[in-house]
Amino acid sequence: MNKILLSILTILLTLTAKSQSIDLETERFNGVKRLEVRSFNGCVKKGYRAVYIFNNKGEAIESSNFFRRKLLSKYEYKYNEKGLLIEKTQVFDINNRNKNITTKFIYEFDEQERMISKSKYFGPWVSVENFQTFNNKGLPTTIIRTFNNDTTTILKEYDTFGNECKIQKVENDSIITLEEKRYNANGDISYSIIPDLVGKDEAGLAIFIGGNRFSAIEEYEYVYDSMNLWTEKYVLFDNQKLLIEKRKYILFPNR
Repeated sequence: MNKILLSILTILLTLTAKSQSIDLETERFNGVKRLEVRSFNGCVKKGYRAVYIFNNKGEAIESSNFFRRKLLSKYEYKYNEKGLLIEKTQVFDINNRNKNITTKFIYEFDEQERMISKSKYFGPWVSVENFQTFNNKGLPTTIIRTFNNDTTTILKEYDTFGNECKIQKVENDSIITLEEKRYNANGDISYSIIPDLVGKDEAGLAIFIGGNRFSAIEEYEYVYDSMNLWTEKYVLFDNQKLLIEKRKYILFPNR
């Protein structure tokens, strides 16, 4: 029971909620000027949306999160001369109007343009991820995360196209979470399983407390536009099919 609950909490705290944000560390949207993301997932299904503004290089320069019409938070992004994301700063937080206490991400790279560290500063706290080993494509395979004197080792494996297909989180030599994923021909995730939660009643807690999963085993389907950008994302689980995200793109005039 404790291991299952720990797995759920770890997933909620550390896994990227793909259906509620864009991974700007790795994704580029060439030709896109503005992207609006609407989520219909978990605790935010009644009105969450995010808006991203891009430059003509496909780099995000700012993003804003809303609940209905109310602005919740806003971020700004900085890149180096090679186009690598080096800083993400929260410039507005509805729950924290003290500008001396903010959230900031700092990214560092080596001479091969591989990310080697990611630090998150929020108030007096700091969370650091150090990327220690890489595969022959320069993708990280071992990441050490430290926060509040706790250390987690993240082990990643990739398919032949460079997509994450297996993620393990290890603490004190024990695997605390494991996720396996598959992708469709467009490189979008099509299947995800968390083996430890299969068949466990506690898996439903991930939904109950506002997580971004509906089931330990999920499949995903998409609707694509004429540019092969997906505009709708559905999750399939337990004989159900639910719309969980919609995207609306505004392109630069020459596209």
